[in-house]
Amino acid sequence: MDVVVKFDGRRWVISPDPVKVKVGTAIRWVFNGPNCPYPRLRWTVYFHHGTPFGPWQTVWTIDTNATNQDGAFSEKEGDHKGATASPSPSEPGEFKYSVKVENRDDHTILGDDDPKLIVWQ
Repeated sequence: MDVVVKFDGRRWVISPDPVKVKVGTAIRWVFNGPNCPYPRLRWTVYFHHGTPFGPWQTVWTIDTNATNQDGAFSEKEGDHKGATASPSPSEPGEFKYSVKVENRDDHTILGDDDPKLIVWQ
């Protein structure tokens, strides 16, 4: 299942929220920063109060670079695209997690949201 995370420099859209999956279903967070005014971003998904993926899988970080209409790197603004690996939850329950995006040039946190993941047997 893909969880789409969009951030345009100001607003979040995370879909679906909450994420509802069965134990063993692979989940991938897909990041999209359309027309984002920052050339280099770091996207982070993290669980700090329990995780359905086991204690060794609590954080995924993806770095993206803005690209222009031709797909070339842009030093100004552009589109960001990236995705995590596809972990599969092994523990049922309700889990609050965080999605954060930061400007890699000055490490400013641009946004942080706390969606929910529901895993059932």
